[in-house]
Amino acid sequence: MPWTGPAAAAAAQPAPDTLVIAYIAGQESSAWLGVQQGVDELNLLGRFTGHKYRVERLGIDDMGRVADLDAVAVIAAADSGLLERVQARIGDRAILNVTAQDDRLRRLCHENLLHVIPSLAMQRDAVAQWQRKNPGADVRAVAWHPAFQKYAGRDLNNRFRKAHGTPMDSAAWAGWAAAKAVGEAVLRSGTTQPREVLAYMRSELAFDAQKGMAVSFRPPTGQLRQPLILVQQDKIVGEAPVAGVTDVENLDSLGTLSCAGSG
Repeated sequence: MPWTGPAAAAAAQPAPDTLVIAYIAGQESSAWLGVQQGVDELNLLGRFTGHKYRVERLGIDDMGRVADLDAVAVIAAADSGLLERVQARIGDRAILNVTAQDDRLRRLCHENLLHVIPSLAMQRDAVAQWQRKNPGADVRAVAWHPAFQKYAGRDLNNRFRKAHGTPMDSAAWAGWAAAKAVGEAVLRSGTTQPREVLAYMRSELAFDAQKGMAVSFRPPTGQLRQPLILVQQDKIVGEAPVAGVTDVENLDSLGTLSCAGSG
């Protein structure tokens, strides 16, 4: 029979220098594969950064375990209702939304809720910009596409496909980017304290998400500013912000900028 005494229990815990990222799964999503990819890549860099990471997957009934895990941040694949429950229950660390796109959630401006996946408003604005130059074009705006090759996108797509045997879609990209954001915030802030990591992510963090320019979380909504990929009949036709309509670096031309009731 395996020994289950205190020393054995302690040995089963992550090493002191291992940082835990909690992943709360309220729905099945390819975001989970993206998070795994992101954490694997953080650990490849660990020999240089001095940090190791482990991702702990939790169900919707396990939110109370986040404090016990001492998770540095939480990544959540959930609908907006569950995200608000998570946000209210886990108020002392960053919660990174990788699947819910509704605009109302952004307008609520929860201090600890950051949105990696683009909002519906961002997608609408991107399509509207494209149609100003291409009237009637039937396009859609996405966070990611498995055929994207610019800005090292090809390398990311190839790494993901090789590791998981499936193309990287928008949710998978959001999961990967969320893990990368956590790692970058810990490294650059010089702290592993969850509240301080959250504060750094909201106010100072800018990182490379393989989209051609640094991305950052927009105050006060917590939305990740980012270019979007424009697709027509599953073929990439462009990117937004759209050149000739606005400055291509004007990421605030996409999406909601203010909180509910603030104008």
